[in-house]
Amino acid sequence: MASSATSSMLAHVALAKNSLAEIDERRTIVRTALDAALASAASFRDELKSLNSRHSALLADISTQRSLLMRQGMSSFPTELLRAVFLELTDGQEKQSVDDDQCDEYDPIRAATPFRLSAVCARWRQVAVEFPEIWTYVGVPELVDLEPHSAHAIYRYVKTVLQRSQSQGCQAAGQPLRIVLDWRSEDVSWDDSRYHQKILDLIGRYAYRWGRIDAAFPKGLDPSHALAFRRSTPMLQRVWITLLGDEVNFPWSESLPPYLPECPQIRFLVADFFFFRPTAPLPYITTLHLAIDGVALGVVWDVLRLTPHLRALHLTIDDLLDDTSTTPTPPIALAMLTTIAVYSEAEPFSRVVAGIHIPNVATLHCGSSFDLQTEGVPDNLTEVLIDYATEDCPMTSEAPSNIRSIDSLRRLSIAQCEHIHGSFFRAARSPDVCWKNLCSVRLESTTLDDDAASDFADFLRTRTAHGSSPPLEVHVKDCDMPKWFDAEIWHILGDRFVHDTDLDDSKASESSASSDEDVDA
Repeated sequence: MASSATSSMLAHVALAKNSLAEIDERRTIVRTALDAALASAASFRDELKSLNSRHSALLADISTQRSLLMRQGMSSFPTELLRAVFLELTDGQEKQSVDDDQCDEYDPIRAATPFRLSAVCARWRQVAVEFPEIWTYVGVPELVDLEPHSAHAIYRYVKTVLQRSQSQGCQAAGQPLRIVLDWRSEDVSWDDSRYHQKILDLIGRYAYRWGRIDAAFPKGLDPSHALAFRRSTPMLQRVWITLLGDEVNFPWSESLPPYLPECPQIRFLVADFFFFRPTAPLPYITTLHLAIDGVALGVVWDVLRLTPHLRALHLTIDDLLDDTSTTPTPPIALAMLTTIAVYSEAEPFSRVVAGIHIPNVATLHCGSSFDLQTEGVPDNLTEVLIDYATEDCPMTSEAPSNIRSIDSLRRLSIAQCEHIHGSFFRAARSPDVCWKNLCSVRLESTTLDDDAASDFADFLRTRTAHGSSPPLEVHVKDCDMPKWFDAEIWHILGDRFVHDTDLDDSKASESSASSDEDVDA
């Protein structure tokens, strides 16, 4: 029995030795192959390192050659074509019409573009610095929140741009300047930064080259600060100047030097704190804002005689003085006038329009307390915009009766109204009662509570049930409405209801989709 166990163990050892011999043999083969592979890998690694080095060298060489080719190409690129490119990059950002119905805001990209072009290389700098046409934009942001050195840097920027915009060799020549002074913060006063006055005075020295000026001035500006606007401006085409704050006192009299005394090219003028008194005909002006405070009626008529091609007239009348002027006979003809905005009591407005002939006025903008049944209000109005921004007068059931006399009314707009009573819509519910031709209602920056919104919905249902012709459309923008409002009005009107935020979202989605497509491409 013991002999059998021993034989089995010896057999097992013999088998293990045979297996070990086979493994040792295989290990030798694998080690030999591994050594060969490692040697080959090292060779490959060295070769790869060499290839990477050559690759980097070739890339650097290509980059150098391309740079040389670019420099050679740009050095031979005609100066006239380079200037055309520069002009497209700058002037292409200023395609707004002179009649844009808003005060321009500061554009930091446009302000920086000429400096970026002049920083590319020495030749571009030479071409840019000697090309006045690209230095015509003078934009200045808010100054008060800046550190003194930053405000001074902006002053130096303005000075540099004005100097480079000046044509060489001729003091009076040069391209018209576009001025944007975006100082519209309501918490800022004029004296909060000494650079307000320094920059305005600096720009005023170039008034003879103003082409358009858009300025929002902080409160505290007075006539002693605004001497720049008493200079001659022969190139001026557009003015939009607003002064923040209610304490505005720029007295006017014939004995004082006028503001903007010479601007024969003017086309658009909105200035809410001084009276504009031209002394020569203005054949090109189409939009005019007259701020009448302490001005005689005859002087107002004299101004309107010089503006025969007006299309829009804005009257802010605080104090219209009596004088001995007789009503013009025949009346002053303003045949092209289609829009009047009036912010005053009814009586002074009637006195002004008594001397003018305005047969084609179709649009009236007015304050909430203005009596639309006043003598002189055009009979053929098709659009009325009531602006509540400056008055505390709620929209009640009396308003429809005030507007009801305008049989031809087609578009009604209400803006800046903190609260519209539901009685307003109830009183105007039936087209058989008033506004039978009404086809559009626009609400902007207006508030409707639940009751008023419900009455407005009933107003729309009733008019829709009457089969109004043309169908009524509703436009809403920046309004405070109940959450259910949009869905309910859409249910009544369908796609004849437009909420401007929907349009903005749609445009944003289209822009995003377009960007995604570009990325995929």
